[in-house]
Amino acid sequence: MKKAFVLIFSCFLLFLPLHIVRTHYAKNEETNKKDTKLKKKRNVKTFNKKLTNKSFLQVQHTVATRSVPPPPCLGDDCFCQNYYDLTLILDESASIGSKNWKNHVIPFTDKIIKDLTISKNEVHVGILLFSSKNRDYVTYGDELRYQKDELLKKVEKLKKDYYCGGGTKILGALKYSLENYTKHKNIRYDAPKVTILFTDGNENSASNKQLLEMGLTYRRERVKLLVLGVAAAEDNKLKLIAGCEENTNCPYSMKAEWETINDITKRLTNKICHTESEIEPEPEPKPEPSTPTHCQGDDCFCEDYYDLTLILDESRSITLDKWKKDVVPFAEKVLNNLNIDKDKIHVGIMRFAKSMKTDIGYEQETRYMKNDLIKLVRELKDKYGYGGATHLVDALQYSLKTFTRHPNNRVDAPKVTILFTDGNETSKKEKDIRDVGLLYRKENVKLIVVGVNLATEKSLKLLAGCTENEECLRVIKCEWNDLTNITKILTDKICNTGSVELPKPEENPEPVEKPNPEENPNPVEKPTPEENPNPVEKPTPEENPNPVEKPTPEENPNPVEKPTPEENPNPVEKPEPEKNPCINMEDCYCKDFYDITLVLDESASISDLIWRNEVIPFSLEIIKRINISYKNVHMGVLLFSEYTRDIVRFYDNARYEKGTLQTKINDLKRDYRSGKKTYIIQALRYALTYYSKLSNRKEAPKVTMLFTDGNDSYESEKGLQDIALLYRKENVKLLVVGVSTASENKLKMLVGCAPNVVCPFVIKTEWGLLKSVSEVFVKKICDNGVVLPPGSPSESTPGSPS
Repeated sequence: MKKAFVLIFSCFLLFLPLHIVRTHYAKNEETNKKDTKLKKKRNVKTFNKKLTNKSFLQVQHTVATRSVPPPPCLGDDCFCQNYYDLTLILDESASIGSKNWKNHVIPFTDKIIKDLTISKNEVHVGILLFSSKNRDYVTYGDELRYQKDELLKKVEKLKKDYYCGGGTKILGALKYSLENYTKHKNIRYDAPKVTILFTDGNENSASNKQLLEMGLTYRRERVKLLVLGVAAAEDNKLKLIAGCEENTNCPYSMKAEWETINDITKRLTNKICHTESEIEPEPEPKPEPSTPTHCQGDDCFCEDYYDLTLILDESRSITLDKWKKDVVPFAEKVLNNLNIDKDKIHVGIMRFAKSMKTDIGYEQETRYMKNDLIKLVRELKDKYGYGGATHLVDALQYSLKTFTRHPNNRVDAPKVTILFTDGNETSKKEKDIRDVGLLYRKENVKLIVVGVNLATEKSLKLLAGCTENEECLRVIKCEWNDLTNITKILTDKICNTGSVELPKPEENPEPVEKPNPEENPNPVEKPTPEENPNPVEKPTPEENPNPVEKPTPEENPNPVEKPTPEENPNPVEKPEPEKNPCINMEDCYCKDFYDITLVLDESASISDLIWRNEVIPFSLEIIKRINISYKNVHMGVLLFSEYTRDIVRFYDNARYEKGTLQTKINDLKRDYRSGKKTYIIQALRYALTYYSKLSNRKEAPKVTMLFTDGNDSYESEKGLQDIALLYRKENVKLLVVGVSTASENKLKMLVGCAPNVVCPFVIKTEWGLLKSVSEVFVKKICDNGVVLPPGSPSESTPGSPS
């Protein structure tokens, strides 16, 4: 027992010190852990404090480098490595129409997206739609901006989502895109920016300076802006929007046709990589140098290096059947025979009858793209114009000004024109036909003429600058069934007919700049004064009432200039402005010396039936009752709804050609656009700016006639009053006729009359009576006196007869 106790006590004494040591060690370890935690905490606080002292950009860079892989490229190199943010801006204004929207705009957009390499780490795409308003469709806040399949589905849905907006506010869309797409918070800062703008029209409310400034703004922001225009979009305006000067070769703008836009998407997207860098804010686009030619002068005709214009007659005598079966195949075979390419032959195409139509102009790149040219010619089968006459001379003059002298023509390339017709000139004299042929020779243009059916060989020879009895190598007279068989002979003549012979000095062709070279209705009176090629220089030498006594003084080449003013509506008059025949402004209204703008409402409320049976006959009656001629009244014509549409401007010869005006108005029977809104104030402002103020006859008083069937869709009463004051301030006599729902009181406010007084400037009538009021309407031009300035005592009834 004692032994056991001693053993236990000895063990206790042995383990006691060991337990004390272990407990102490455990306490020390716990203390050390606490110290380590505190130290770590203090280090974290210190790190966070230092981090908050760093700049925002440093933190952003730190975070970015941890989460996003470095870009595959730097700067402009990224355009060719498919690493950029692209914004597509698509025009959806009413002028496009649902047919073009479905058949052209959507497929065009679809093909662009298919051509791009879209993914999260490659190309991102935003889509903005615009007209008079902007509409977000795919923003940089949407994840589908880098999901190609989803983007294509979204674009497909646009077929049924055509907004058909009012105007074409290009500048507003570009500004909105820059602020809300290019600078969106989700854009990639290391990805360069591209914007592609598509439009079918022009920004009519913006000056050329404003258009160019927008293009330069994009350059300053380092955004590559590419512009594509179709239909009415003007080539020079597209260049300005893209930041280039007018009349230069601009790699950032393209002009195409509806039928070809789906074929050029690859070329458009290729421009993202292959246009030069846009670092400089100043526009310095230089014309692309042509490949040095290995030919000179007439040798180029046989080396396939020339600019050719093809002129096709589409007058009514041809008939639709022959147009489709003979004329269009003839044109197609001509093109097939030619070596068309950028550094070879360029081709422009136009049609004519009474009026002229450009199908392929020299501002379009299509001019040297053979397949696209042939495709467009085939589509002419459905564009036969049923023209009412055969104006050969006008067609050749138009071609010379619009095609041969176009700034895009190559200076070193000789010029060729091929004219096809089935008849003879119907509006000019034999002398004028001969003169236009000589003029082409003087301008060194090789003119080859093809005639069928009623076209006489004599007339064809005169057109080609030959005399009646000489052999003329540049004339082909054949039958309809031979037309498509002579195309090889025709194109061979370009090479094998030698050089263009300049006319002899005494042959004296009239210059094309003068729109009406027939100022002397009796040219036989003085057959000899050829030294004076421009007898119009001195139009008023009435001092010499008997010019026959002195047959040599060429200063008086116009002995018919007696006071027997031809009220002749035939527009064969002096191209120089006549001396003001009036004593004062009021006198001019009654002596038929003024410039008038006819503004016609074509909104949907009118309907196609009423447009054809009421509005067009009313307009024709107005023209019939006005003394339109070169020396008397000039007329411009403008249509409107939510947009404005130019028909005849004050730089068109048609402004003083009564027959041409009537034809243009009559042709509108088949061209009713059925606009959605009635923007009267907008139309009147446009008429004032682009018609009344752009007339070159400063001494002629100005008149505007407005027809409408409703009230302004947007403007307040103040807007009506403001436009009335503006017209009076600009001294333009405004006459208004309203039908249907047009409020008479609002019409009165529009011309500056008080609502409850008799207003001599307003006629309110009903459908069925419109044509019958045309005589009264025209008489108001003379009967209502002068335009009173704003603030005059008679402001409630301005201009009422005393």
